[in-house]
Amino acid sequence: MSTNPISASSPSRSAAARVNGAKSHGPTTAQGRARSAQNAVRHGLASRAAALPPVSIVLPDESPADFARLLNSYLDEFAPTSPVQVELVETMAAARWRLRRLADVETTLLGNEIARRTSDIELAFAGIKRERVPGDSLAYVFQCLSTGPSLHLLIRYEGTLSRAYTRAFKQLQELQSLQNRVQPNEPKPAAPPSKIAAPSRPIPTNNAAPTPPPVLRTPPESAKNQPKPPLNAFPTATKFGPAPRNVRQ
Repeated sequence: MSTNPISASSPSRSAAARVNGAKSHGPTTAQGRARSAQNAVRHGLASRAAALPPVSIVLPDESPADFARLLNSYLDEFAPTSPVQVELVETMAAARWRLRRLADVETTLLGNEIARRTSDIELAFAGIKRERVPGDSLAYVFQCLSTGPSLHLLIRYEGTLSRAYTRAFKQLQELQSLQNRVQPNEPKPAAPPSKIAAPSRPIPTNNAAPTPPPVLRTPPESAKNQPKPPLNAFPTATKFGPAPRNVRQ
């Protein structure tokens, strides 16, 4: 069976490409750096110019310059590199602008209600034997509004806008993390060598007594003078049965 030389040499070529890629430090000239800065922009489209114009959420009595300053600060902070990322940043800026508007609505609503119920507030606190504090009027008005739909609608809108801001922020983080992820063909940094500690051996101290050498025991003299028995003095068993006894001649 024939083998493909291209597929057989592809691992070595890939390894050589990783090594050569690790030696590159990027462009060094100003023109090269400017050209390299556009690598993250797909199909040559500038991120902001390719996106749709932002939807106008500024009311006639609000400042368009303040919203533009808020939007530009978000664009500078998150630096989107694609039209989708620009849309997510604009969604975050719009949600923040509307949350600020709701804060103004809440302040205006409570202030108007305090001015409208001045006589009711004076009558309600007439029988209380203590000095009035600034929070009494606000507490009374808040209790009166809690039975109507105004505060409930305000709180519901605030929760909806907060969730929209958080959802757009998470989606933007996911897109940017995928964009900045290391590609498979890029070399991985070498892991630091592991240091394995050598097993420590106990160091003998001077107090420990040295081990005495083994003593060789010699047989007594009486055992040396005894004659050795002949080889056929004791019958031994064989595989054919017990050994025959010695027959006297």
